[in-house]
Amino acid sequence: MRAALGYGDDDIVAVLVARLDPEKDHQTFLAAALRAARACDNLRFLLIGKGTETLPVEPALQDKLMAMGERSDVEVILRACDLSVLSSRSEGFPNVVGEAMATGLPCVVTDVGDAAAIVGDTGLICPSHDPEAMADALLLMVAGGPEHLRRRGKMARDRIVNRYSLEAAVAAYRSLWLETP
Repeated sequence: MRAALGYGDDDIVAVLVARLDPEKDHQTFLAAALRAARACDNLRFLLIGKGTETLPVEPALQDKLMAMGERSDVEVILRACDLSVLSSRSEGFPNVVGEAMATGLPCVVTDVGDAAAIVGDTGLICPSHDPEAMADALLLMVAGGPEHLRRRGKMARDRIVNRYSLEAAVAAYRSLWLETP
């Protein structure tokens, strides 16, 4: 899939999976991507979600960003990426973060809803609507190189399996049930 998308072995691919909606704040993501791309030549960006293909992209990002629109094969595409981004202004429990982590992607997320609790110490958290902070978090995440991203991705997957899997939920409910008088 990575080759089919046109990414080379040296490219670092950051993906944002979100429908086009003001609350998902694609504008902050695009501003952060522009800033980060200027500092890291092999950083690439991928947008997946209904309406993303209509977003206007700065000329400086034209060759570094691909907007794919709505897709039915997101889980396959995620495996071709190196990290995931959530740029939302508000969320409840962002499933997309857990899904990315379950595929072994470390995440850079805005501090909204339960995003920081889901990510824990496996990724980086930044304030919402702050493209400079998001760009800095992206650059910090990729600064360690591919091996650092793989280690963080493994930590992310382990966190999801241990805290948010069906088995973990059943065990938590069972423990709560047994403790209740």
